[in-house]
Amino acid sequence: MAIHLLKICCILITSQNNIIYLQFNYNPDNMKTIQLYFLLFAISICGIISSCSDDDNNSYAPITLSYPEESIEFDNESRYITLSPFSEGILLHIKGGDENYTVTNADNKVVTAAQTGNKISITPLSIGSSAITIKDNAGNSYVLSVNIEFYKHTYDIVTNEVLVEGGDLTMNEKKAIEEELLKLIPVKPKGKYVFIRSNKDNNIGDIEVYPNTGGKTLKGTYKYSGNETRTFTINIGDNTHIYEYLMYNGSLLRNEVLVPMMFREDLTEKFKEKYPAVEKAYAIQGMIQER
Repeated sequence: MAIHLLKICCILITSQNNIIYLQFNYNPDNMKTIQLYFLLFAISICGIISSCSDDDNNSYAPITLSYPEESIEFDNESRYITLSPFSEGILLHIKGGDENYTVTNADNKVVTAAQTGNKISITPLSIGSSAITIKDNAGNSYVLSVNIEFYKHTYDIVTNEVLVEGGDLTMNEKKAIEEELLKLIPVKPKGKYVFIRSNKDNNIGDIEVYPNTGGKTLKGTYKYSGNETRTFTINIGDNTHIYEYLMYNGSLLRNEVLVPMMFREDLTEKFKEKYPAVEKAYAIQGMIQER
């Protein structure tokens, strides 16, 4: 008996303008074969439609954030920002997704997050942290972690130096004063000062002092005055140090990016009684501010 095979051909055009050609051979005298092929045909169509649907849902670019100034790049990898409680806040632009954005804020007591179209304004309210979530109607999402804390300024001590002047000082007296001055410097090279700003004017706050690498951390307070001379008054326990804050002009090699600074403490009066001929006795800490 001769077996006659027929062909079913189907051409599908997807939403992405891709052409899919399907062909089935079957025996019209065998009903089970016909049913099997139609079942396979239906499964193939469902798979193709599902694939096309997935492609459509993922056709949007991921949601990202950017600064209004395009020359400044926002860190969309860490998705983390830190703001001072005294700052006016930050404005960010939302990009990607289907542009139908909704914004939710995990803690309205720490920050506010006001959305207008593709812009979001974040304003600090108090110390703490919050998570701001951006979603669109296509299922894309972006979570920004926001931390509100007092700004810290860290100065790494690179060198300790002294300056002793007095025309009538003997060589031995000058050497003795220099050695004593070095001992009086509270922070040695590789130690650091961490200033924790606690008001809007940045003139008072807490301080953490690391006398040397791996040493015990000392805590105290500071006051800054920037009138005629820039001066830091640092109180740690019963000890008070008054430092002039100046550009470093010693032998330390200058960094091309960061300008070396120094704390200079005038201890001349401390040595006057023992060494009446002393005219200047300065303890100097050369340093570079961490970024």
